[in-house]
Amino acid sequence: MATYKGIQGYSVQTLASDPTPTGDYLGQLWYNTTSATWKIAIEGAGAWASAPNINLARSEFAGARAGTSTAGLIFGGDAPPSTTPPGYCAETELFNGTSWTEVADMTQVRAAQGSLGTQTAAMSISGNHPSPPNPNLTEIYNGTGWTEVADLTTRRTYVGGAGTITAGLAASGSGQVLNEEYNGTAWTEVADVTTGRDGAGSAGATNTAALIFGGSPPGGLVITEEWNGASWTEVGDLNSGRGGAAVSFGTSTSAIMAGGHTGPTPSRSLLTEQYNGTAWTEVGDLAVGMRLGAGGGTAGVGNGLRAGGHPSAGGYSNTSESWASPVVVVKTVTTS
Repeated sequence: MATYKGIQGYSVQTLASDPTPTGDYLGQLWYNTTSATWKIAIEGAGAWASAPNINLARSEFAGARAGTSTAGLIFGGDAPPSTTPPGYCAETELFNGTSWTEVADMTQVRAAQGSLGTQTAAMSISGNHPSPPNPNLTEIYNGTGWTEVADLTTRRTYVGGAGTITAGLAASGSGQVLNEEYNGTAWTEVADVTTGRDGAGSAGATNTAALIFGGSPPGGLVITEEWNGASWTEVGDLNSGRGGAAVSFGTSTSAIMAGGHTGPTPSRSLLTEQYNGTAWTEVGDLAVGMRLGAGGGTAGVGNGLRAGGHPSAGGYSNTSESWASPVVVVKTVTTS
């Protein structure tokens, strides 16, 4: 019969107390002589927690994807008809870890735009405007105000954004396969995505290492594609096909997609999945099903923020939630 040492290459440790659970202990088994129990270090599911409400309930807006749970930025979107003026908005709100504060408005009201960047260096990419012809604007926020810069080559909605305001990426959107890079001055079309989509999730700290995942057509796509700076390659699929995420963020090797819709008459999902560079795993759910929100998170998905959107009950949400990534925890081994 195989022994634990034969399988693992080392004997089971005997310890008087449990070690501090860190990544170094993930998957390790030991015997606690004090409690006379077997213990193992495993990864928890991660969790969303309630955070302060945003000031203006809205959906179809954008956020600084590389924000954090204490440094968020959201902008634009579709607001309730009861707001003044009704419909699309230009409001920008900043989160400092305690509350949301309205700061400088965008130069144009817009919804369904792509986005990238941080709380003090963010970008809004293309999108919809209530009156045709729809403008194809790119705007940059510098921590104080918004400035219009070079337009995308081709106007699109729900673009997948990644990178920074001087080295950005705008992938797919409006069901198109187009992919464009921004060099701080102008947009240039580069290699197309494999599958055109609308409302995909995206992640990427640079414009040479990014992901897009999920999206519509109706029914929700599971396809995930990785960008290496030269071409797109299909990698591990989502477990649940969805578009119009409540939020997506992270890097090409560690990403989060939360919420979204799953059909032509959109349902609202509360599922959260985390990507580890190879495969997606379901982790802690949102408190309520949500679609078409925004927010951002740190590279490595250590923490993040989701705000607004269309909730399961319908209408426009002003709620927000903060994300804490899975941590290593100690569990007692039992039999059943």
